[in-house]
Amino acid sequence: VNEKTGGFLEERYQGNTQDTKYTGKKILLNGRDRLFLADLQIFTEHPIVGTGLGLAQIRRAELAGFSATSHSELTRMISEHGLYGVFALLMLIYLPWKEFRLTSNYYNRIIVIGCISFAFISISHSGMRTCSPSFIYGLAFVNIISTPIRKQITNKQMDHVRELS
Repeated sequence: VNEKTGGFLEERYQGNTQDTKYTGKKILLNGRDRLFLADLQIFTEHPIVGTGLGLAQIRRAELAGFSATSHSELTRMISEHGLYGVFALLMLIYLPWKEFRLTSNYYNRIIVIGCISFAFISISHSGMRTCSPSFIYGLAFVNIISTPIRKQITNKQMDHVRELS
């Protein structure tokens, strides 16, 4: 794969970017840290209702020094929605936790953990650019297996024992 990109893939993962040629510094985050800090600064400036939908990008450009969309849905929500965004994030965490606690089936618990992990990892680095994080998040609340398999086997065995006696 590296040969197909002319060596750029290897350079990218070593921290060598176009800026490295000019500054001599290796950059591993490519400004994502500045976007993160800018979003937190915007939240401290507008804590109640945030800046409004899409308006944080303008303020973020002033604070970070370059215009870019937020790479983290988590920080974008608090910068654009304020405390309402914080409440929404708390709900995004509370609802799967509640689902996990109420689900007694271990197979469904594994599905909840996997789906929620995928969704939060995705939105923490790329926002909601694709529909997969929200779709997979929703799948965490689907009960695929309603009764434990162990109980089904035990009940079948008990029926067989009753037939023999």
